[in-house]
Amino acid sequence: MTTYAIHAAPNISWQKKLAPIIQRGLLCHNIKANIVQDKTRVSDVSLILGPNAWKQIESDGKPFLMFNRKFLGFQPQDVHENVAISWDGFNGYGTFCVNEIDEKRLYRYVKEEEILDYRYNAHGVNLLCEQYDLGRCRNWKSINDFYSFVKKRYDNVVVRKKVNPENIGVEEWKRQILQQLQNVKSAHVLNSTVSTELTVFGVPLVSHDKGDPCYSLRNMRFKRMKLLNYLAHCQWHYDEINNGKWWEKLKNKKGPKLYEI
Repeated sequence: MTTYAIHAAPNISWQKKLAPIIQRGLLCHNIKANIVQDKTRVSDVSLILGPNAWKQIESDGKPFLMFNRKFLGFQPQDVHENVAISWDGFNGYGTFCVNEIDEKRLYRYVKEEEILDYRYNAHGVNLLCEQYDLGRCRNWKSINDFYSFVKKRYDNVVVRKKVNPENIGVEEWKRQILQQLQNVKSAHVLNSTVSTELTVFGVPLVSHDKGDPCYSLRNMRFKRMKLLNYLAHCQWHYDEINNGKWWEKLKNKKGPKLYEI
């Protein structure tokens, strides 16, 4: 019988809240999973909350499910009540088991009027989007090395500090970012979820790592709205996790990694 364990840090509020919700959702399918703090694997399948504390489990070569920050939605409840769930990686490197698309789902998270027209500005600036670290990218030794690479390779680079809407308020965040985007030719992203927000706002992206959730937009056949609809099926509301609906889609790993779609 396959065993499961939920790895959550009790001192991190969102993990403390989400772990028992996952546990109840699995019980809907007669799966018992203990909530643990172990940094290494204690079960056949590990369910890990966030990409920072459980790297030893990520790298041990065995199956894991990652619960991480949502992709879409600008309201506080979107970030506090939704998580992206994927097999054996996160963001672009995760497998999200999306096999059917309901276009109505996107509008749970993004209003139609928030999806702005695609921007074309050949004479604008190159916007370099900061992030905390390299994520899982190994092409540079540090995040500052990546910044230096972009600044040397591209002209007229302007840096955007990392700011999340949940930190300064949705309306202020939208005011700031829309002002920053007025004269942007393209935005340079390593693997941050800021790319999903920029995609909603119609900003051309230069993705420098397959871990970028919007890396597939490099393929011109993959249209922006198709990607946004796909991303809406990669994240789950806590109610859907609690009632076990998410497990019906994710119990068997199938489909491509996000960067491969």
